[in-house]
Amino acid sequence: IEFGMVFRDSLTITSATRSGARTASALPREVNFHVATADAVAQALNDITGLKKGPGGLYVHTRNSIHIVAPTGDATTPYRYQDVILAEENMGGTESGRCIVHVPGIGQLFVRRDGLYVLPPAQALEKISEKLDGARFWDTVNPDRLAYSHAQIYPLRGWVYIWLPYGAGQTKMNYLMIFDYRLSKQQGEWVWHGP
Repeated sequence: IEFGMVFRDSLTITSATRSGARTASALPREVNFHVATADAVAQALNDITGLKKGPGGLYVHTRNSIHIVAPTGDATTPYRYQDVILAEENMGGTESGRCIVHVPGIGQLFVRRDGLYVLPPAQALEKISEKLDGARFWDTVNPDRLAYSHAQIYPLRGWVYIWLPYGAGQTKMNYLMIFDYRLSKQQGEWVWHGP
C-alpha cells in the first residue's frame, strides 16, 4: 500500500511538473508568468479523477483521458507513460475514483456522466449501460454528484454493486445498481439488476 501511495505521489508530481514546465516555457516573457505556472500545476493535480491498477500498469483517469503508467525496472526512467486511444473525442476516464472496478474477463468498469463504461484489455472503451439510458433510468441520475458514487465487486455472485445518486436533487448515493458480469458473459449481452 505504501508503494502505491508513493507511486501515486510521484506520478502526480511528475504530471504537475510537466504541466508547469510547459506553461513556464510558453510564458517566460509574461509579467506574471510564475503565477500562470503555479495555476497550471494546481490544475494538473486537480485533473486526476481516479487511479486503478490494471493489466499493464496503473491506469490514471481524468474526465477527458485515460493513461497507463507502467514500471520499466530502469532507475533512470522508472516508468513509461502511454495514452489510451479512445473511440470518441468526448470520451475519457471516470467521474469517481471510488467507482473504478476491475471485472475479471471484462476489464475496468467505471462511471461517466452519461452512463457506465468498460475498458477491456484491448483498450477499446465501450458503453455498457445502453439499456439504462434515457427515461428508463439514467435521466434521473444526478450527474453533478457522480463524483461521490462508488462500486464494489462481489466475486462470489459475479456481481458489481454500484451506488448512484438517483433523483434530480439527490445528494446521497441512494440507489444500488447491480451489474451481473457472470451472466453477461454467458448470455453475450450486458445484464443489469435494478430498475
